[in-house]
Amino acid sequence: MLKIQFRNSDGSFPIGKIVCGVALGTLGFIFLGLFGFLIGAALGFLFKDWIFEKIKGIGGTSTSDGVDLFADVKEKEALEKQFDANLKAAEKGDVEACFKLAEALYQGAGIKKNEAKAFEWYQIAADKGHAGAMDSLGIIYYNGVCGIAEDAKTGVQWFTKAVENGSIAAIYSLAVAYEIGEGIEKDEAKALELYNKGAELENADAQYALGLIYLRGRCGVVINDQTAVEWLAKAANNGHEDAIEALKD
Repeated sequence: MLKIQFRNSDGSFPIGKIVCGVALGTLGFIFLGLFGFLIGAALGFLFKDWIFEKIKGIGGTSTSDGVDLFADVKEKEALEKQFDANLKAAEKGDVEACFKLAEALYQGAGIKKNEAKAFEWYQIAADKGHAGAMDSLGIIYYNGVCGIAEDAKTGVQWFTKAVENGSIAAIYSLAVAYEIGEGIEKDEAKALELYNKGAELENADAQYALGLIYLRGRCGVVINDQTAVEWLAKAANNGHEDAIEALKD
């Protein structure tokens, strides 16, 4: 099954400040009552970053649950800030911001996951010419996700348009469609050509696919374990988790 690939994104609700504020406020309340709570909460809100750094310093190089918690809080706050920034930019017509907004909504990064809204922003970005959004729309239609009925033919149309607009990821998507013959006439030779093209452009999914093709003799190729391992190694070097696991076997 094809998968939408996401880049790391940051996403503006100050969760970290609230956590620190509540923590110090509670301590203040224990010793000084309501006045102590207000003072502690204010200090926690204002000096959140300094407090985080001191806690990390106490923990040294260890990754204690406390430090991990604060790291997670800071990451969440960053995601929320980035989401807010992307929303403002997208509303002004920034096409890359539209795409990042769609990704965040699909993942639930910095905002509650909302696939329907994600689809809307992917569509907006694609209509503005964003190749990555075109590929994502193709995957949505091909797989029938985000509340959209499965439509392989429309998916392939978006893959093709994405490739024409420079999407490397869409080369892999289109190759899969040609290999399995859904949404377009099955053509293993064309699939192999596209896999090779994507792999040469350092697409890890295409490299992994070629590894399996040579390992299992798909798409009309002769089984070649050495070539298979070479492509799996390239995919692994590009961070493909399945390729990494395959090389362990």
